[in-house]
Amino acid sequence: MKKILYPILILFILIPLGLLSENPAWAEWDNEYYQEVLGFIPRGIENAFHLRALAPDYTIDGLNDVIAYYLSGMLGVALIFGIFYFLGKNLRDRTLFGLYLLGLAVILASHSSYLLLFFAFILLLLARSQWLKMLKKSFKAIVFFNIAITLGYLIIALVQQKPWLDYLLLFNLRVFDLTLTTMLFSHYVNIALALSFSKTLSFLLSISLSQIYSYQKSYENFMLALKSRLIKKMSERAQKEFITSVFGYFFTKALYDSEEKSLALKARGFFDKS
Repeated sequence: MKKILYPILILFILIPLGLLSENPAWAEWDNEYYQEVLGFIPRGIENAFHLRALAPDYTIDGLNDVIAYYLSGMLGVALIFGIFYFLGKNLRDRTLFGLYLLGLAVILASHSSYLLLFFAFILLLLARSQWLKMLKKSFKAIVFFNIAITLGYLIIALVQQKPWLDYLLLFNLRVFDLTLTTMLFSHYVNIALALSFSKTLSFLLSISLSQIYSYQKSYENFMLALKSRLIKKMSERAQKEFITSVFGYFFTKALYDSEEKSLALKARGFFDKS
């Protein structure tokens, strides 16, 4: 419980920072705001169904505005957290899967380096004691790809005399955030439970994992067999021959396994038999 309460507490403390902005909170516009910005009030907004909130404008009668602001936030967080906590673990994983997809969408739609840097900071906080491990894994996963893209774009931008710093910073931060989000999701969420709402997705996941573990085991056996037969370091030619042989084996195995699984699925009615 404490593992998830700490990040929520940090976010809760940061909430009042939004009060520093002169603009209203997203989707909390009143009719006067529409009139000022658009010059008119949309008919659907003007005639919309209005529900009286328990704490309108984050205020509570008889309480100081600051205290009421925090209290309304605490009640909202407690209500949402309590609902998902008591609904069970399966829904927890499904909810986190939905939040993961939402997070990817937000990161892809963000065009501010400061916002992406803030996301990275929050993600590292969510990683808790694993933050350094997650940071290293994410960096190792993207370093060669990002260097190649960065150098290629930098050369083209310099030749064409175009600005490059802002774009490269945005690109690298976005790729890092996407990778770190995926690392966190795979580390803390049971993917099988997250996809349990769909039999098709669960079945595809089972097939994919079985293939991954099978190929991983075959690769480990190859490496153990190689080490047991080596007395001295392999020559460059021998290394190339070994890599070619292993690649040929996995390619043949992939063709054979795909044909076998395709026939098995077809026999069970997954494909059109015509």
